[in-house]
Amino acid sequence: MTETNYITTIQQHLQQYSEQLIETLRNVQTYNFDEAVELVDFQAFADPTLFTLAITMFSMDKHAGEVFQHDATSDAFAGSEEVLSEVAYYSLLDEQQDAFYELYEEEGFEEQEQRVIAKWFAKCWDEAGGAQFNLPAYF
Repeated sequence: MTETNYITTIQQHLQQYSEQLIETLRNVQTYNFDEAVELVDFQAFADPTLFTLAITMFSMDKHAGEVFQHDATSDAFAGSEEVLSEVAYYSLLDEQQDAFYELYEEEGFEEQEQRVIAKWFAKCWDEAGGAQFNLPAYF
């Protein structure tokens, strides 16, 4: 196992979820966000022990405070929403785990792993038409 092999495998695993994420991101862009929502913040929640990833969108004000649905008008969106349910981005056989985690720690795979996930999200955001989104968006 090399870092390159690991990263390539993550890219391949994530690719199978691209269309699903793009479709969800296109849908998000049609929301009627409440006027209190000044930006959206997408956050990835990864579990490196299970190699799973979920992404949630949070509606925020300019002070990075979350705007909740109970603060919004009835016909507007505010709050958080999962845009990608927990998906696997890597798989590992039980007998490979000890050697893999030793290498993972020694080589610092985590930073590369985060970079790959961020690039994949950015590509999906672009393909979903993110450049036309009317609010600032962060990942």
